[in-house]
Amino acid sequence: EYTVQIRGDTESNDGDVVADFDLDLAGGGVYTAFAAGYLTPDDDPADTPFDLIVAQDAGGDGGADPANVRVAHLSPDAPNVDVYVDGDAVLEDVPLGAVSDYLDVPAGSRAVEITAAGDPDASVFAGDVDVAAGNAYTVAAAGELADGADQPFEPLILADDNATPDAD
Repeated sequence: EYTVQIRGDTESNDGDVVADFDLDLAGGGVYTAFAAGYLTPDDDPADTPFDLIVAQDAGGDGGADPANVRVAHLSPDAPNVDVYVDGDAVLEDVPLGAVSDYLDVPAGSRAVEITAAGDPDASVFAGDVDVAAGNAYTVAAAGELADGADQPFEPLILADDNATPDAD
């Protein structure tokens, strides 16, 4: 069992602990942890509490082609979303906190669009995302949609390292 502490961002990395989580992780596994939600009840919407979302990084271990891409919905004020790649819906009605399985995506520049679930005209992101054959990526929908947000909405493109850890 592990305890993960979340601290405020400071120059010397010594901020106060704002949350801690106890995790049971299997040996030899690869995991990604995402922090999402609001820390204080005064933030809106207050019904989106701060949480640690842990995904086991299974699959997406590469090969010649295609690329492997998964999506993490981490935007606390965004509705459920649909995700399109090259005009095709690849994920539908994705709720906050969900991390999809890896999807096979042809390598190259892919047109990605994120919309409110069931409303293809309510686009929150549309742009090209470059993915290389044999690599794994996470597209993390992060930040807030609201005007004047502390952290504006943006998809973060993360290169995943799903190599099996050494047994040491």
